[in-house]
Amino acid sequence: MHHDLNTLTTLMKEEKIIMSRVFDKNYKHVGYIMGRKDEGGKLRIGWSKCAKGDKFDRALGMRIAYQRTYVDTFKDVPYCVRDTYEQFVDRCKRYFKID
Repeated sequence: MHHDLNTLTTLMKEEKIIMSRVFDKNYKHVGYIMGRKDEGGKLRIGWSKCAKGDKFDRALGMRIAYQRTYVDTFKDVPYCVRDTYEQFVDRCKRYFKID
């Protein structure tokens, strides 16, 4: 599933996906974390993180995080994403009104 940035942001608005940026320890933007509520009312979280040494690509990062909202990837979440993961989950629960 390959989407350009405009198509992806349109899809995210339609699906009511919320997003936050992920930063490394030097406050450099390295990825995204996204949340959505699936058809069954379950919270789905997706994330992306640029590999060390790679140049961050905004569109690719958004696309990867978006795609991961459709699969369970918590066990693979890198440390810098886990730092904000729990706070983001709480934010999503409030936004989507999930207990």
